[in-house]
Amino acid sequence: MKQIVPGVMMKKAIVLITFLILILAACVSAEPNATDVDMFAVGGEKLKLHLLGLEHGLALSQIDSNGSKLLNKNSYLFELNILNIANNSETRINSLDGWAGHSIDKNGDKMTVTFSQPLEKSLAKGLKAIITIKVNGSKSSWDYQVLGLGEKHSLMSVKAPKLSLKTMADDNFFIPKYSGKLIANPLKGKVDYELLYPRGWSTSMQYLAYYGNNLGIYFGFHDPQASTKRFFVKAEGESIDFWSEVVIANKSLAANDWSFPGVFELDIFNGDWFDAAAIYKKWASANADYWPKMTAERVQRQEEIGRVGVWAYYSAPPNYAIEKIEKAMQSYKDFFAGVPVGIHWYAWNYLKQDDNYPDYFPERKGMKGLISRLTADNNAYIMPYINGRLYDTDLASYKTEGYPYASKDENGKAYTQDFNGNHFAVMCPTQQPWQETIAAVAQRLGNDLGSSGVYIDQVAAAGPLECMDKSHGHSLGGGSWWHDGYQDMLTRVRNGVSVGKFVTVEGGNDYLANRVDGFLTEGWLSEDLVPAFQVVYSGRVQLFGKRTGTSEYHKASYYAKLSQAFVSGIQPGRTSTWLVFDTDADLARPFIKQLATMRFKLREFLSFGSMLRPIKLNGNIPKIVSGWSDFGTPVQVSISAIQSSVYKNKAGDKIALIFSNASMQKRIDFSFTFDAAKYGLSGKLVMYKESELKDSKEALVNNFSEQHISLEPLETLALVFTRAHP
Repeated sequence: MKQIVPGVMMKKAIVLITFLILILAACVSAEPNATDVDMFAVGGEKLKLHLLGLEHGLALSQIDSNGSKLLNKNSYLFELNILNIANNSETRINSLDGWAGHSIDKNGDKMTVTFSQPLEKSLAKGLKAIITIKVNGSKSSWDYQVLGLGEKHSLMSVKAPKLSLKTMADDNFFIPKYSGKLIANPLKGKVDYELLYPRGWSTSMQYLAYYGNNLGIYFGFHDPQASTKRFFVKAEGESIDFWSEVVIANKSLAANDWSFPGVFELDIFNGDWFDAAAIYKKWASANADYWPKMTAERVQRQEEIGRVGVWAYYSAPPNYAIEKIEKAMQSYKDFFAGVPVGIHWYAWNYLKQDDNYPDYFPERKGMKGLISRLTADNNAYIMPYINGRLYDTDLASYKTEGYPYASKDENGKAYTQDFNGNHFAVMCPTQQPWQETIAAVAQRLGNDLGSSGVYIDQVAAAGPLECMDKSHGHSLGGGSWWHDGYQDMLTRVRNGVSVGKFVTVEGGNDYLANRVDGFLTEGWLSEDLVPAFQVVYSGRVQLFGKRTGTSEYHKASYYAKLSQAFVSGIQPGRTSTWLVFDTDADLARPFIKQLATMRFKLREFLSFGSMLRPIKLNGNIPKIVSGWSDFGTPVQVSISAIQSSVYKNKAGDKIALIFSNASMQKRIDFSFTFDAAKYGLSGKLVMYKESELKDSKEALVNNFSEQHISLEPLETLALVFTRAHP
């Protein structure tokens, strides 16, 4: 028998104890691992949320999905910004620290967390923050309340939640800028975005998403009345931090206890930006009060504006003869013979642009007759410009009709904006006299002068201001009153104009989608755009216009912008009516005419149908890089030379695959496989081609087929699939 020397045993024991101490120290010093040390969890394999108990609060320590850990470090569930009314000081308190008490009530996949007894002595003792989280498979909804603020404090804003996300391979962050924008590799690119909703100049919908390697996280703010809020995406250290900030209703007033407007939804999904858009569409179509319901009256207006094949803008000096104006518009209409045109008419009165709003009248003498003659055959739509947001402070009426109804700061000073050397007050949309002013102008244009519709500038594009005028009757600062006010204004406008007259506004923002017939999207210019807005709202509201200039007629940017817009369901334009005479537009003229013709021919898809998942193209397809302007900032935008989309018609019995070659010089060959069953068409199919000048006859094709396409420079084409006749 081998004898064991006691000294050797002691050495081995010391080594073992030292090893165990090192392991324990590593566990203590490491970032908490949700599966080892967290105290509470809710959910299951598809989605589990872990909470870690801290000395004076709780952390969201991990989000698990099928074994994937999605958080890089402890995150907080909320942060409150509370104003001490007496001394005007602000205190911030979050879920991680500052609470003497917290409790958790868990019932199956529902967890209610209550934070109480704030340690900060200046805060009300009865202050509570309550979060109720429900998990259902891969989906979770989070509801928030803040109670017991007391008579000395006001809740100003709430961040809820703030998540420090782990990066994924092949990752993209989707933000709802314009139609939707992808930020590839956001950590490496040092992403840093602040987005105000609702604001069409930046944020068109209230959801975001982060995805990679076929795993996605959907961040949805399912708020049926579109309350004011901000979204933040920022690279911090090794994490991508995401949070929202809700501006609280009646901020600065005491005891403004608060409930989250709607719920925050965090879902796990498989896919990309298209799948995230589908989640938002499913919620919005069932719950959002701004979802466009296709009533008979709305359908009639959509059928009118949906016929437009191309848009132009027109403006002339005050002393310009009405006969010359009509000749210019008629020439534009004649050039597109057979395709209905829309003409966006600026300076239709005797004023310079951006002056004397809202005193628009008198109109130019002869305006009514001009409109009547041009629109008689239903192949021209005349849409005058007005502004629905601004009041010229130089007007004598401003003191009595403008200032009382203007949006104001806490000192009673009107918010203002300057254009073309003129100073304007920004009006509060909730004020009935202002609503009636805009409605009366629209009614006179549409009913008395016979315009096809009216364009109301800024109301969807510019974001909400935190009006603090107590006499206005709305909640101060935040809340849904901005949305409510414009809903009321546009209801007055629509009720006042004749049936079939359409109403359009600047920018695309869904909080008014149910009250307007079209959005001017000319400012949707950025790199890495995706048509998420169209996925949600196609067939229910029209989009028109992409900003181009006459100096671009021989630049790649002109054809890249218009090709991208065309396949994405945006009505072509807006061009100057001078296009038909401009000697420099030799290349632009036939191209825009082709787009107009194709838009009109494909209107059952692009105007009234639904956008479906895009297809993958195969082949040596080059990129087109050109200079654009993203809200005044020059950007280099790279897009595929072949722009494409897939649309289903309203009846659901046809699928159109639409292509545009944006290259000015290069013929491009490419191919794709089309599995019609995945798009709702089964059995034997027929396919035909639609082009500007000649359409092909129907040809039998298999349900699953490979197609080879060759497109000449600046050529557009559609392949239409439908079931074969019995």
